[in-house]
Amino acid sequence: MEIKDLESLMTRTRIQILPMSSKEEFKEWGIEDLQEEFFKGRLKEREKITGKMFYNYEGQGIALPDGEKALILFQFRASIVACGILDKVVKDVWEEKGRYFFSKGTIKTFSPISSEELGDVFSRKVTFNQSKTLLDVNKLDVLLELIEEKNNL
Repeated sequence: MEIKDLESLMTRTRIQILPMSSKEEFKEWGIEDLQEEFFKGRLKEREKITGKMFYNYEGQGIALPDGEKALILFQFRASIVACGILDKVVKDVWEEKGRYFFSKGTIKTFSPISSEELGDVFSRKVTFNQSKTLLDVNKLDVLLELIEEKNNL
């Protein structure tokens, strides 16, 4: 699946940043480690074994209403390093944890995108921190152009 095809998967949707730097399992990793070992390794392996591409989370998580999808921008080490279409969130009712399920074949890695570059797309200052920032879905086409450009570097 090509990056430009991500737009066609979006129905009722939003764009959201998902911080990953604070997760204990990634503390010693660099950007390339995360892209190769986690996104291209673990997530793809989970998809082969279970037929589903998922990411376990702890804490409050993202609230995703039924029937809605989100383009998730994975933030790591003060950069956006990957994206994917979030289909479903399954929360553990007893604990603050759960799983994010992504559409098959939609996780993409690319050269890192800085907060300044993202700010240019959304015409506002975008800061990276530990919050799950929502971005203007009306800028989706411009964002996907930037991701495509970064994918071809």
